[in-house]
Amino acid sequence: MNSLVAWIRQRLLADSPATASEALRAALLEQDRLTRDTHHQVQNSLQIVASMIALQAHDSETPEIRQAYAVIQAQIQTLTLAQRWMRDEGQAVLDLAGLLTELCAGLEASLVSARHPRVRISCAVPAIALHRDHATPAAFLVTELGIIAAAHSPPGVLELAVTATAAADRIAISMACAGFAAIDVVTAGNRQSAPRIILAMARQLGGSVQHDAVNGSYSVGFAASPA
Repeated sequence: MNSLVAWIRQRLLADSPATASEALRAALLEQDRLTRDTHHQVQNSLQIVASMIALQAHDSETPEIRQAYAVIQAQIQTLTLAQRWMRDEGQAVLDLAGLLTELCAGLEASLVSARHPRVRISCAVPAIALHRDHATPAAFLVTELGIIAAAHSPPGVLELAVTATAAADRIAISMACAGFAAIDVVTAGNRQSAPRIILAMARQLGGSVQHDAVNGSYSVGFAASPA
């Protein structure tokens, strides 16, 4: 990257304004191509890891181990999805509704287990512009809340509701389910991995986690533009 900057500076000093402008445009296009190639390579690597984990899960002897592998797969799929959205859109802002709708569709399959043979996730998200720096933490926030919901909901059909709102330059993402009612398993000092990841993602977004025991939901509000 430093060599590219040095080359651009040298051309700007040596060439005419028109030639320098063309050189700068070509350099920016090349940098964009390299960035897209990097995203593509990362996605390919993540898909290979996900396939290896799927094979390990298939060979596992107990439901608990298979579920542990399923959690890891869900996390890898979330990272892959966020990377793809950031690469394909190539813009400063992304469509939160599209990102979360696709994410929830994937979670409906990832969260299926012997305890929850059916998973239904409603995703009511209007058109909201999400800054690209918020894509990964927002996606992981929803994924980890889904993992906690599966762990603390009664057996049977697992039903989750994901919503998002935007007002006064702030965005709020929420998830509700029966397992979130009455008990707070995220902000009450829980040291398990999923609550810790949720709190870390909320901090990365510049927000905090709020628990609603009455409605059985968690929400995180954050500024639409990163600080």
